[in-house]
Amino acid sequence: MRWFKGKPLFCETIGYCGYAKIYLIYKYKDDNNRHKGCAEMYFLFMEHHSGTKSWPELQEIMSWSYEKIKADKSSLLK
Repeated sequence: MRWFKGKPLFCETIGYCGYAKIYLIYKYKDDNNRHKGCAEMYFLFMEHHSGTKSWPELQEIMSWSYEKIKADKSSLLK
């Protein structure tokens, strides 16, 4: 809320906070052992004048595995 100057508002799995769009995504913690459960993850993004990422690139990032997201240095996991 502090970064985007607003309260998150959700409608199903899509939310908004200021100009940021938030997607709620569930990822299996281990693709080989799905009985370990799912992690609830939030994918936040917003349009920027530089336009460095296209929509297909954002969709590819959303399809990453839990382990790949966890290993990515730009991901914030709590």
